[in-house]
Amino acid sequence: SPSIFSFDFPPLLFNPSSPSNMLYSSPLLLLTTLLVCSVNSFVIPTASIHRSTTNTISPLQSTAAPSDTSSTERQARTKNGGVPQITTIESTEDYLKFLAEDERLCVVKFYASWCKSCQRFGVKYKRLASQEGDLVDPKTGEITQTGNVRFAQIEFGANARLCRTLGIKRLPNIHMNKGSVGQLSAFACGPQKFPILEHKVERFLAMTDEELKEDKILEAGSAMVDQIVSELQQGHHGDDELEEEKSTKESTP
Repeated sequence: SPSIFSFDFPPLLFNPSSPSNMLYSSPLLLLTTLLVCSVNSFVIPTASIHRSTTNTISPLQSTAAPSDTSSTERQARTKNGGVPQITTIESTEDYLKFLAEDERLCVVKFYASWCKSCQRFGVKYKRLASQEGDLVDPKTGEITQTGNVRFAQIEFGANARLCRTLGIKRLPNIHMNKGSVGQLSAFACGPQKFPILEHKVERFLAMTDEELKEDKILEAGSAMVDQIVSELQQGHHGDDELEEEKSTKESTP
């Protein structure tokens, strides 16, 4: 097949029946011609490429075939247009209403407007919402395409009481819920750990409600064990301090 390394040789060099085949008797002239053709091929590489290849790739198309159905769907969503719908929650009522709206997986981001890490996280969060969430018309606000996940965000400064009630201690933070199943996961998630969120979304979408309930029990048990271990470590550290203090007092005359 043609490539930028193809040489467009003059016909006379490859037509022995031509009267000009006497050029073959001059090695120097033959070598010069080859060098000229080679230089032309590199200076204007498009001359040796079929014109049909110039319009085969558009900005919205991938050069590689999609590896699975989800990637195909994401490409289609991009072509259909629209912006990702990320609901802004400003009260406890808004929060409860958002979670109860339907049975789809819900992802809520907790952030602060002054947090640089939150801003970097927000860029990736918006991209994920455009891939998995609802798309809306930027002019009318109407949903143009329904996604598998609903996304929301809560600003810490404007909703400090709600955030503290929900146990938010580090930012950015993520809560994941699903209808009647309830909360599936809650964790601090900086920009570098964003793949954890992507993995959880993909994993939860592939599970049935029964599997999610079982997973929820296991995660709750794991969190409880982590808390117990943390408390034991803190207690042990406190005992060491008391012992050290006691030893110091005894050694003091």
